Amino acid sequence: MTVTRAKFRCTARTEFEHNNRRFTFVPVMAKEGEDSIFGKYTPSGSLEFLVSGESMAEFEAGKSYYADFTPAE
Repeated sequence: MTVTRAKFRCTARTEFEHNNRRFTFVPVMAKEGEDSIFGKYTPSGSLEFLVSGESMAEFEAGKSYYADFTPAE
């Protein structure tokens, strides 16, 4: 099984009623360090998702996160 790892920065956290939250992410990019490796292979893109209710998912705007993608069978 192949796992593809990307690194994204949370750029926005939007709060809605009933404890719903929307998170927006963009790929990280830099000229040096680990982020330069991720930026080379994912120079553009975006992720956005809505988390409903009492979900465990919590992300902070301005922080970076790894996203691991594995095939779903």
